[in-house]
Amino acid sequence: LAKNFNTKKLNTKIIFKLASITNNNYLNHLFKHNKFDYVYNVAAYKHVTIVEDNFLETFENNFFGFYNIVINSIKFKVKKTILISTDKAIEPTNYMGISKKYCELLIKQFAKKSITVFYAVRFGNVYESSGSVIPLFKEQILNNDNLTVTHKEVTRYFMSIKEAVNLILETQEIAETGKIYLFDMGKPVKIVEIAKKLAMLSGKKIYFKKYKKNNGSDFIRIKFIGLSRGEKIHEKLSSTKLLKTKKDLIMQVDENSRFRNFENFLLTAKRFVDQNDIKKLKKLVKTKNVLDK
Repeated sequence: LAKNFNTKKLNTKIIFKLASITNNNYLNHLFKHNKFDYVYNVAAYKHVTIVEDNFLETFENNFFGFYNIVINSIKFKVKKTILISTDKAIEPTNYMGISKKYCELLIKQFAKKSITVFYAVRFGNVYESSGSVIPLFKEQILNNDNLTVTHKEVTRYFMSIKEAVNLILETQEIAETGKIYLFDMGKPVKIVEIAKKLAMLSGKKIYFKKYKKNNGSDFIRIKFIGLSRGEKIHEKLSSTKLLKTKKDLIMQVDENSRFRNFENFLLTAKRFVDQNDIKKLKKLVKTKNVLDK
């Protein structure tokens, strides 16, 4: 991270601290001795297929880790605490999306209980980020492996890291506590078209059916492998009305869902995590009784 910034020009000192957000005692120590003005929570397990098989650990990190950040933000009077959320939190069909959906509900729960401004920003996939399909395709092309696409119709929204960071910082100027903001991601892109373009830019000729004979290094196959558990063919940017803001590319989500009984949910979920009872935890987070719309 530090090598990407001219710290002398910015008159900024970057300090690295290695810790887990699930370690509340250490978080308490960090907040106490650093007096943060702004906190951005990007610490989440985000890979859908891995999360599907490891939901208990994911919920402990994504939800309870963020809960620790919220509590310490209130305790030490942080100015603004920002949750980096995802489009997968919209009508979630996978456990990663569910974990982030409940983080968004945490923001609403504590929004007006302190001087800290809590808000969330949602966006889709980021080019070149860890786990993104583009670095995967580049590696497969380099190794002359099949380009693996889940479904011929699958689409995703994409933006660059620079765009994402700029929009996060711009949102900070207009954000109100308890609100969720959404970025204009443009039009969704077909993943198979990305695979085709990257292959052609690398000088490869594309084929789809499997041939018995070796087609040579000039050819590369696009192979459809099927959607993984919890994956959607198309992602939504919102399931509710979007409100305009002062920023052209930033919209506010008009969404009012909240915890029906937050204290009960918190205690019950924590008990299931401590007991390693993933079945009961999954049942709990899926129940509609948790939400009050």
